[in-house]
Amino acid sequence: MAEKDLQQRRLTAAMGYLVTPMVPVVVLLGDTKRDPYQRRHAVQALLWSGPFVLLLAAAVVLLIVFSGNFLVALCLSPVVVLLPFVPGAIWARRVFLGGDVTIPLLGRFAPPHDPEGAQG
Repeated sequence: MAEKDLQQRRLTAAMGYLVTPMVPVVVLLGDTKRDPYQRRHAVQALLWSGPFVLLLAAAVVLLIVFSGNFLVALCLSPVVVLLPFVPGAIWARRVFLGGDVTIPLLGRFAPPHDPEGAQG
């Protein structure tokens, strides 16, 4: 049962990086906010949502700039649109596999690391 609980905690923390800012807000407003492990990752994922939205906006602007050349815009659009999701996916994988994530520049605003949080 403890292993299932541990996997659930890791999955919730990892989903925060993939589906930001919705999952971090739900975690912080729900009962899981009492868990220091999930709270730390939810705060970090919520802090990541600002740069994430800026990167998505930059991707849209870039596609608008290249919209004059349809072929270039068509070829670049999958890469440009998916690029902002890459850091969150890397961090989510690391958290789900039991590692720790500290986002550069933003991680210092999150609660301190709980070394036993990922183990139970």
